Amino acid sequence: MFCRLLLVLCCAVVLIAPNRGFAQSLPPYNASADIILVWNQVMLDMNVGDSRQLIPDQGGPTRTSRAFAIASVAMFDAWNSIHHKYSPYLVELSGYNAANTTAAVSAAAQDTLLSLYPQQAAKIRTAYANAMSSVAAGAPRTTGIDLGKKVALAILNDRRNDNSNLNLPYNVSTLPGYHRPDPLHPNQGFNTPHWGYVDPFVIANIHLHLSPPPPALNSFEYAVAYQALLNWGGAAGQYPTLRSPKDTITGIFWAYDGVPGLGTPPRLYNQVVRTIAIQRRNTTEQNARLFALVNLAMADAGIQCWYTKYYYELWRPIVGIRQGNNDTNIYTIGDPAWRPLGAPATNGAGDGVDFTPPFPAYSSGHSSFGTAAFNMTARFYGTAGIQFSFTSDEYNGVNRGSDGKIRPVVTRTYRNLEEAIMENAWSRIYLGIHWPFDAYDGIIAGKLIAGEIFSTALRPKPPVR
Repeated sequence: MFCRLLLVLCCAVVLIAPNRGFAQSLPPYNASADIILVWNQVMLDMNVGDSRQLIPDQGGPTRTSRAFAIASVAMFDAWNSIHHKYSPYLVELSGYNAANTTAAVSAAAQDTLLSLYPQQAAKIRTAYANAMSSVAAGAPRTTGIDLGKKVALAILNDRRNDNSNLNLPYNVSTLPGYHRPDPLHPNQGFNTPHWGYVDPFVIANIHLHLSPPPPALNSFEYAVAYQALLNWGGAAGQYPTLRSPKDTITGIFWAYDGVPGLGTPPRLYNQVVRTIAIQRRNTTEQNARLFALVNLAMADAGIQCWYTKYYYELWRPIVGIRQGNNDTNIYTIGDPAWRPLGAPATNGAGDGVDFTPPFPAYSSGHSSFGTAAFNMTARFYGTAGIQFSFTSDEYNGVNRGSDGKIRPVVTRTYRNLEEAIMENAWSRIYLGIHWPFDAYDGIIAGKLIAGEIFSTALRPKPPVR
């Protein structure tokens, strides 16, 4: 475990410099005036609405990350086809220099979101009408719409046969160490077992990024991780625990486990990046590139993570601890009745009982997605030393816990992005649904993917001389 943690710390390739903030005399930043932020919010709202559908259009974190990447790069390529500042994600159309940016971005966003979230078409069209209401009639509006539609069509066509609709069966093994459903929710199924074969957005060969094998079941490192779950991850009130009330809040704060009204982790990490973008008073140009990069990183991190998950098929703690007497490890003692604190069934999700997610443990999706997003943000700004405060929708004074009670408002302040990366990753151990090495190796993978994408995609063009 120490070696894996050391690798995590060594992967922090951006300096943590203090955030010096901004002058207090500056006028308020108007996020509603930035067309990228407007449509990014619509995109996040689609994820919330999707979480309430009986059959979601883009259910689960993997499909969400793909959808967010498609919409975000469409907005970026539409913006860039007018301003020509960066290498495109896919297309940079010529002849549109006089097009209206709001019209182009709005048309690209609307058409991609309509394709991705057809059950919410009315809301998307309303958002489009609202965004376009400020754009005067004339050639710039018309050409902007034409540009946005062409970009959206090109990107949707590019992803049409990307293997995201494969339907591969998953055969459950009862051998020690292998993933199987949460025994408290035996009919939960398996989330996108084929996702490791989806075409990556940027990374040339995602399978070369397969994480190293998790610790062997009979190893001392596995036994240490096992004990960590007993110490910090057990159900409330049932087991002696080292988990403090603050730790319990941490576990829930970062959850967003696909429950009604909250959606999936990619939405959470976009919310954090929005908070930083607004705090730093980003321009539309900066937001177009930042959110495209962040969502590309999460999309490819999701593909890498799910390839790793279903390659190794490692069992979750609830199964591993209940089967602890059958894992060939002399240092582990099984508990057939052990229960984790669990991913929170916020707003009565499912049967209202906290749960273990329906895919293998190693490596952690939260850790991979969150690290990819936050490390990309650090690379974009040139520093991880950005202090920010964030209020999670798990604790917004509106949403209810699995006990039916409304949770209070909780706002947390982070001194830098590395602190957020570590807390997000460790939150899953507090919930008892991941092993520590799941978190550590997810951090390593997320940073490697963010670094490769940042160095190759959407790069600034050399100045024209």
